[in-house]
Amino acid sequence: MAVYLDWPLAEIPDLVSQYDRYAEIYDLIFKSRGDDINFYVGQACEILPRGGDILELGTGTGRLAEGLVAAGFGVVGIDFSKGMLRRAYERQQRIGANFVPLYADIKTMALQRKFPLIVAPFGMMAHLLTAAERLAVMRVVFDHLEPGGHFIFDDLPNWISGPAKGDTLDSIGAATDPDTALQVRATSTSIDIAGEPLTLCYHFLDWFNADGLIRRVSVRVVFRNTALEDDLRWLAEAGFQDVQLLGGFDRRPFVTAQPSANARLIVTCVRPPRARRESAS
Repeated sequence: MAVYLDWPLAEIPDLVSQYDRYAEIYDLIFKSRGDDINFYVGQACEILPRGGDILELGTGTGRLAEGLVAAGFGVVGIDFSKGMLRRAYERQQRIGANFVPLYADIKTMALQRKFPLIVAPFGMMAHLLTAAERLAVMRVVFDHLEPGGHFIFDDLPNWISGPAKGDTLDSIGAATDPDTALQVRATSTSIDIAGEPLTLCYHFLDWFNADGLIRRVSVRVVFRNTALEDDLRWLAEAGFQDVQLLGGFDRRPFVTAQPSANARLIVTCVRPPRARRESAS
């Protein structure tokens, strides 16, 4: 059952500032996760020749980009969190010029070039809170794809993950900060907003020494729980074809009849070789 909150919030969390808060420990917390990286690298290897270029939407610190570059691809990574991009620029110094982080808003970007593959990993599309934003980004993606190019994104709406009632505290990850020797832990709790296709998620970033908790940073992020039929309709409206669904990073088939049987929603689709929509970009 969804929880009733005052909505819209008097102050909807600003996505940029919230991810800026995450930047200093994001790589530490997610270092042990690699299933999404393995999936996207595998997809790239099937779609592109080595040396091909990929546009990554919501590149963050460049966690996925590093895996793609290591597999032989070039990556242009878009983000508008300057805190996350600072980490991405540091990563670029390590992995080389095949990773190009750029500051841009995916809703309005106009890069004046096209790509054979565009990815929006790790639930990036869920940050688009309105139907108009989601459709607009799909159109922008379409316009940045080469004819025959692929678009891949993943999502975890509450019709897969189950209702979020704010009554549990889930572990995201933990690590030791090598610079300070402090223990770092991230946990989260989420609340579905009644009457809206939205979930408000609180992340708690905690630092510990031998005496206990010494610092806490809270991050609030709102996600949209987009219905599958809406995504499929908007993709078609944007001009995409050959839409395929997977139920997890292990590439299991998507179970439409039982959404909760899926670990995740993964969508792959194609800009047709002769597209109906043309752009000046």
